[in-house]
Amino acid sequence: MPERDDRADPLLGQVLDGRYRVEALVGAGGMGVVYRAVQLSVDRPVAVKVLHPDASSDPEVVRRFEEEARVVSRLRHPNTVTLIDFGRTASGRLYLVCELMRGAPLDDVLAQGPLSPQRTASLVRQVAQALAEAHTMGVVHRDLKPSNLFVEQVDTQEVVKLLDFGIAKLADGGVQTASGRIFGTPLYMSPEQAEGLAVDARSDLYSLGVVAFECLAGRPPFTGSTAYSILMKHVHDDVPSLPMGEPALDALVRQLLEKAPADRPADAREVARRALAVEHGSAASGPTLSPPRVVEPVEALGSTATWGPAGPAPVVAAPRRARWPIAVVLAGLGGLALWALAPGAPTAPAGSAATAAADAAPSRTPASPTPRRTLARSTQRP
Repeated sequence: MPERDDRADPLLGQVLDGRYRVEALVGAGGMGVVYRAVQLSVDRPVAVKVLHPDASSDPEVVRRFEEEARVVSRLRHPNTVTLIDFGRTASGRLYLVCELMRGAPLDDVLAQGPLSPQRTASLVRQVAQALAEAHTMGVVHRDLKPSNLFVEQVDTQEVVKLLDFGIAKLADGGVQTASGRIFGTPLYMSPEQAEGLAVDARSDLYSLGVVAFECLAGRPPFTGSTAYSILMKHVHDDVPSLPMGEPALDALVRQLLEKAPADRPADAREVARRALAVEHGSAASGPTLSPPRVVEPVEALGSTATWGPAGPAPVVAAPRRARWPIAVVLAGLGGLALWALAPGAPTAPAGSAATAAADAAPSRTPASPTPRRTLARSTQRP
């Protein structure tokens, strides 16, 4: 998808803090815009996320933006998006500078069809390794989903990057979001998160299990016509059967999807070790696998649900179409979008906690009009 032509944008052509020349507008959301820029000192292309002027003057938005920068700056794992810098423009607008990558979000990759067990195991291992670092530092992601995982080809290796710590919870510093509310995406939320209970690192493991299930089956384990119905399935329904595949990987996915956090794997490192064993076992004894499908690089803004309809629609190439380089922004965008939540979310039955959902992102499940949306659900009980 070509970059947007917006010659009226006052930031285009400007040099931020004497270091980053803004060259092109890549996309926009409810709370900010993302640009392709160049770090002049080393002639490196980067992604710059800039808040809108009104958002930059809101003390609470500023606090959340700075918290996002602080969270991401603590993470150094190669499977986590790299934060380069943070600052303000001459007019006072806040901005983040992150690495600029080429590739496609996992949800675009999955639009081509399910993944092989070996490829799924590799993805699970890489994400688990990134989570292991974050969890060790007291960071719980809380919004792990395909649109927050970015896939790129580096030489002959497929590399997965974890994005969007914008609604992360610091385990030793409280919840970043407003008191008494939780945020996440219903299709990928853990049972305890769906019920508004305290979450820890094991909630991320459940979400990783949902992603792995979708990679293997071509659909999430639980879908529904409303956000509330999906959440209740996470809490109460049995996990559907997976297609016949690699038994060890199937067992890992099913354990990740256990309702009780204590029944899931002990930590992300255990998940990575078991996924690696599946990779080696499949490579040694399994059938020869065809190369990964070629997905044309697109300009992505991370989570469609968090940025709302103003963001660009995903573009997916036909299989085997030649790749062409184009800038893709990976800037950890979810934190900004929490302030762009729209009204109209489904309401729980009488006696349960009130729910409200953000703009729905498109679902890849043809069987039902499942909303892929970011949910803000009050945890206050009557």
